[in-house]
Amino acid sequence: MNVKIEDFPAFNVAYIRNVGPYNTIGSAFQKMGEWVKSANCCGPETLWLGAYHDCPKSTPPEKCRADACVTVPADFKADGVVQLQTIPAGRYASYLVGIRPEDAAVDFAKRWEELSAWVAKNSLQGDPARPGIEVYYNCAFACPIKKWVVDICIPIIG
Repeated sequence: MNVKIEDFPAFNVAYIRNVGPYNTIGSAFQKMGEWVKSANCCGPETLWLGAYHDCPKSTPPEKCRADACVTVPADFKADGVVQLQTIPAGRYASYLVGIRPEDAAVDFAKRWEELSAWVAKNSLQGDPARPGIEVYYNCAFACPIKKWVVDICIPIIG
């Protein structure tokens, strides 16, 4: 398991929120993809992110908040379909993984659990003031390797 400690900048994002079990965020990403096409706001520097606001071990699944996000300029104006937020800068434990779409429901949860265990084993403290994030580097459906390449990132203090 190759985990890095990284300092990330703040991310200004447009997002669509999903409330429910984290493995149901796919519909929010689908809506975000449709919005990105219609808004024509995605360029080569745009990042796609997932932001996870609640601990699934202490929050009932039906109340877990997750956001499908794309980075936007600081002066971007929301249009009613998306909302805007800034994911604060800070230090993260970052775990680069490859996940196939057909395995996503199990593998994303497994990788988050592995990273959480690594954070605890290394005596790091999570930062509850910031969401956990996934940073997507490709689209699994359009990529020859047929996997998402994604950093799973837990915010840490210090």
